[in-house]
Amino acid sequence: MASENIQRPNSNTTRRKALNSAKQKKDSPGTVNILSTETTSKLDTNQPIYEAGYMLVLNKKGIARTANRTKDIDLASLKRGNSRFITVLRVGIEDGDFGGVGSFGFYGLDEKGNLPKMDTEEEIKDAATNLINGEADRIAEGGTALSNPSISIISARLATFKDSDNANNTAKEGLKNAETALNGLNEIADNTILFIWNEVETKYGDKPKPTQRDFARLWGVKYARAGGHKIVSGDTIDEATGEGIAGVEIYFDNGNNSTESGLDFKFSINTTLMDVQKLIATHPDYVLWEGNETLVEGKNLEITIKMTRRV
Repeated sequence: MASENIQRPNSNTTRRKALNSAKQKKDSPGTVNILSTETTSKLDTNQPIYEAGYMLVLNKKGIARTANRTKDIDLASLKRGNSRFITVLRVGIEDGDFGGVGSFGFYGLDEKGNLPKMDTEEEIKDAATNLINGEADRIAEGGTALSNPSISIISARLATFKDSDNANNTAKEGLKNAETALNGLNEIADNTILFIWNEVETKYGDKPKPTQRDFARLWGVKYARAGGHKIVSGDTIDEATGEGIAGVEIYFDNGNNSTESGLDFKFSINTTLMDVQKLIATHPDYVLWEGNETLVEGKNLEITIKMTRRV
């Protein structure tokens, strides 16, 4: 049977919201601070530290997202360059230039000069390396260099991709380190929130339950009617283009955990919430998305989140 229970935070986002709500309430003009000196000290010390760690993660996510996008663009450029070079080479050889069909072997191509498999990053890089080495070997045997496009284009694009690949790896490592540091603060954050919420509930414990909870909510305490576990899942897409969006953070306003859409643009979040609940989706490149979703006991829910890109 469903009942209204306290929803303790279980994700970085919900921990941050709990700490920020309590700090904002305590510091608001006209507010009487009902927290003990010890708990006030915990809040004033730990909330700024957690906020800084959280914002660093957001910053590193942005850097990693940009680095990954640049890498993808440079990889696609290298693949196009490989295809163009091979196509021109094949036409030239078919016309009797560049030493005949035997020259395909210099580049690791089959006897017809078909495009090699270039579905993965490694296959694209290998194809480029084979072209660079093959062109050098053929010229060393007295062949004429291909001029349009020249092999220097492939060399330049391969070097550019390697640079962006290194930058992407550095960005991912920076994000990983920031996330590890933030996760290291979770125990302190949980302890601080526990002290705050316990003191707030105790302060208003002599009031009727609904009134107690109304006052406690002002300090960031979360209550919601909860039942059995259910799964809310779906896709995150760009409303204008229909393209999927990765890295969207999704959580219920009254929930205690959060999730992110993956590279397949799908998300899945477990919850025990019931009734109409506000679902929130955030992404640095998109306008905040909010939707009221009805959660029914014993039923999972599938939805599509359509987000609007920021201007």
